[in-house]
Amino acid sequence: MSPFWLYALQLVLAPMTSVAKTADMMETMRKPWVYRRKNVKGWWVGWYQNGKRKAKALPSKSLAEHFRHIKYTQLNSDVFTDVVDFNWDQMIEE
Repeated sequence: MSPFWLYALQLVLAPMTSVAKTADMMETMRKPWVYRRKNVKGWWVGWYQNGKRKAKALPSKSLAEHFRHIKYTQLNSDVFTDVVDFNWDQMIEE
């Protein structure tokens, strides 16, 4: 059977489990933002990572902007900068 037909069969026989893609799953630029919370001291930096919303509080707007630039570089780099969780048995196998 030709590769064309194998590919066509995979498309037809593939399960129909499509999930709506968020900005974190799409290959788009991920942009952190700086904001203030009502009745809370300090400035906050928010971003999406691994489909979850994350936030960090900082005492001044200049520090929040600085952290936002660092986080933007981390999120949009080709180098993995996050923490990986492994249990000991899995590390031994690898």
